[in-house]
Formats: sequence, structure tokens, C-alpha cells
Amino acid sequence: MSTSVCRSPGISTPPSFFNTFTKSSLSLLALSSFAVAAPAKNLAYGSSSTSCESWSVAASSGEAINQSGNEPGYANADAPFGRYTPSELTAVPTIFGPDSIIPAIETAVPTGREPDAAPPQRSSIVTGPTTHRPYEGTPTNTGAVANEPAGIAILVLPPNPTAAYYNTNGKLQNQEPIPYQPAGGLGANGSEARYMVESDFNYDSITLGLYKEWIELDLFNNGLAIFLEDEFIAACLTSEDRSLVQSIPQQEQGHATLSSNMLGPTAPSQCKYNYPFSDVREFVEFNQILTGWGESGVWGFINHLDSREVGQLMAQSIAIEARQEMIFR
Repeated sequence: MSTSVCRSPGISTPPSFFNTFTKSSLSLLALSSFAVAAPAKNLAYGSSSTSCESWSVAASSGEAINQSGNEPGYANADAPFGRYTPSELTAVPTIFGPDSIIPAIETAVPTGREPDAAPPQRSSIVTGPTTHRPYEGTPTNTGAVANEPAGIAILVLPPNPTAAYYNTNGKLQNQEPIPYQPAGGLGANGSEARYMVESDFNYDSITLGLYKEWIELDLFNNGLAIFLEDEFIAACLTSEDRSLVQSIPQQEQGHATLSSNMLGPTAPSQCKYNYPFSDVREFVEFNQILTGWGESGVWGFINHLDSREVGQLMAQSIAIEARQEMIFR
């Protein structure tokens, strides 16, 4: 069988890419009695090509190539995956008890007006014209909203007085509030959860996250509107790749709605954006950079939030962002 490695003009491919890719492929394909034959030609770092070059994956005996071991002191690294034959599946369930049958419940799509219904999703349509072109000009820092600060720096203090717990015997040190629940923890005392920001720090942090969600929502839709399927294929991608990208703005609309609901009626709307890409590969690369920046920003402030409920929802949304970054990588 064969696979293709695609590169476009101006995209440099260091030899380490092929080495890493080959090692990963060896681990996977050995399980199916195949081994990867390394590419006959490794491009020098900094070289480029305009075509989709192919290399072969040949069948082998199923034995591990290196029998001496890659780790010092680890000998006889035998991995005869090719000789493994799974046992036949004989016990196939055919009868299912009543506990496995869950009846469907007919529900109506919420409009945001029913009792206890969630608000409708925020629209991705901006209130004014949005520009999309390479940025021109000098970036400036306009400054954050401020009042009259109480000081000019955060003082270096000793540990919090409550940070004194130390377990010396591996047993419970305090009385359990109920059976099987150890003492301590935050948000574990039965108080009703409130999924709203609880301080100015919370508000500004989630607002920053919302601005990032708005950028991503517009960015992905804009790239899909500019680059059609044939341009993805010309960049050595596929129509399936483009369809996968199409699913991501739907996630961003949900993230923007989530952040807006936690902020309340003063949550900001979309801005106007300029993007520094001119072809499909630059679009994908910029997406990978932006999603990674968004993840690191949220992970940085999430444990400092007053509201643990807000932090939990942000953790769930940013886990989706991590998947998005992996898609673009």
C-alpha cells in the first residue's frame, strides 16, 4: 500500500519530520503485520516542492526490525506481533434485559422562552461590516478598563494560612461530613451551583476568552468562504479535511454563547478582523497558532477564577479547543 506526503511552495520540511513519522508508523503498522520502509529520499531542511511525493509501505515478516533494543540495558526487544492470532469471539449477546431499554422522550427544540430554558445561541452575524485582509499598520495597546488602583504591584506574601494540611499517616485527618466523602474540597458542601462570573477578575478573564471565541468563529467561517474544495485539494488536502473544518465554527458558536451567558447582558459582540494568510496552508497554520494561543490563555487564568462553576465550563470548552488545534496540526 502507499501514502502521500504533501508539501506546498515555501513550506520547509526538516528531516526530523520523516524520522518521527516513520517511527510512529512502525508502531502502528507492526500491529497489522506491516513495517514502514523509510522514504528513499529525505529533503534537506529548507527545500520545497510543488508536487505530492509518494513513498511505499512494504509488507514484512512481522518481526521487529531492531531485536537488540533501543534502551540501554534492555536486550531481546522481540515483538512478534505478526504471529499473534486473536481468539475467536464466541459469546455474542442476543438477549437484552429490560434495564437496557431506554424509551425515547419527545422534546421540542427550545427557543429561549420556555421556563428554565437556555437562551438561544448568539448569532455569528456581526452588527457592522467586517474587513478581511492582511493587516497593515502598527499594532497598539489601547489599555484595559481601569479605575483607581489601590497599589502598583502585588506584594509577595507567605503561604495562605489555610494551606497547612499535611497527612502523616495516610488516614483521614478530619471527620467526614457524610459517609464516603472526605472532609474538605470546594463546592462540595451542597451549595447550589451558580454559573456566573463572581468578580472583576472573572469578568475580564471570561471577556478575554469570549473575544478569542469571536475571532475563531469569524476566522474559520471566513477561510471556508474564501477557499473552496478545489483549493484544499491543490494544497494536498482533501474534501474531507474541508468538511472537518466546517464542523468547527459550530463549536465556536456554542463557546461564544456559553461565555456570553456567564458574563450576562454586557457581554461584547464581534469586532472587525484582518488575517495574515493568503492561501489554504497559511490559513491552516494560522488556525493552529490561534487555537494554541487560546488554550494557553485560558489554562493560565482558569485556576485563579473565583467561580469554580465558571472554571469547569471553561475547562470543558477549552478541551474542545485542544482537539481543534490537533486537527489543524
